[in-house]
Amino acid sequence: MTLVVTLLLVATSGFVPIGSVQTLAGSGPGFPGDPGFAGDGGPATQARLARPAQVAADAHGGFYVADSSNQRIRYVDDRGRIDTVAGNGRQGDCGDEGMAWDMCLSLPHGVVALPGGGYAIADTFNHKLRVVDGDGQMRTVASPADGLREPVSLQPARDGGILISDAGAQQVLLYRDGRVTPVAGRGKKGFAGDGGPAADAELSAPADAVAYRDGIAIADGSNCRIRFVDAAGRIDTIAGSGDPGYCLGAAAAFKTPDPVPGDTARGIDARGDVDPRTAWIGVPGHLAAVGDDLYLVDILNNAVRELHGGRLTTVAGGNPRPGFTGETGLARAVDLALPSGLAAFGPGRLLLTDPGNDRVRLLRVA
Repeated sequence: MTLVVTLLLVATSGFVPIGSVQTLAGSGPGFPGDPGFAGDGGPATQARLARPAQVAADAHGGFYVADSSNQRIRYVDDRGRIDTVAGNGRQGDCGDEGMAWDMCLSLPHGVVALPGGGYAIADTFNHKLRVVDGDGQMRTVASPADGLREPVSLQPARDGGILISDAGAQQVLLYRDGRVTPVAGRGKKGFAGDGGPAADAELSAPADAVAYRDGIAIADGSNCRIRFVDAAGRIDTIAGSGDPGYCLGAAAAFKTPDPVPGDTARGIDARGDVDPRTAWIGVPGHLAAVGDDLYLVDILNNAVRELHGGRLTTVAGGNPRPGFTGETGLARAVDLALPSGLAAFGPGRLLLTDPGNDRVRLLRVA
């Protein structure tokens, strides 16, 4: 009876105990999922999502979701109500200016709230960066002519610009004042350059880049590493061994190798606390910087991990087999399914997209 009352209090109050995870949006059956579209105008927990990618909190207590396979951007307000704010549900490109909900998108993977109001969209397979103002008007501000190939995530830069991770161009780019300039990666897929200028380094399908400490942390996707560009513009690896037996084949096939490496080899042991440079990261997804701590999604390990004090700790998931364990539970025991997006959502809280389960989850960390 006590457990039932506790769960009811969690569901109705929005309080999530430390070390817990709770669904905030999406109501499908769970892994392997049954993507669909439904629920606009009602509770987000009763809505249907289809392979949600990036998630981004705004200044009003709500969050945007790149509802990728629904070809939409959706918004969940501070009362838990969901609506479509961009995309008409048709995949394609039907223009560069107009009301956002009338426009076509093509598997949009990225979204970020803008400090002056509105938001920006990484319209991935239209190869465009779109900006939507506070009145809902959308315009294209960057395209293949500016070097975009497959933009997959957007994050705020310290100077008010937008960091773009482009998995097709193999680069991290900066959009500012109408111009796109390279930050990291020379446009060649590979792994090279640690200890040298970031602009000369090789990346492999970068999944995200966030302002972190005095530089930029990069989720170097198919290299299975987290790399860091310091204030002087030099790049180095700060997490992930990039072990070819685990990373390269897994990244190409995007599935956990069989037989599955043990927890110790993956760096997800009973304590979940390992040297970050020796840990096997199974394709990193999005990042969230919270002070000196860096949280990362480990897609193929179905985990969220924290880089803190020179150690890498697993804070949610870790089962190499994707799955679904229900709406609320202990984060370290929860089963996730190819998690992707991650964003800070107030003190001690992270938003996490769980696309294999067609959900957005709330993770409470210490």
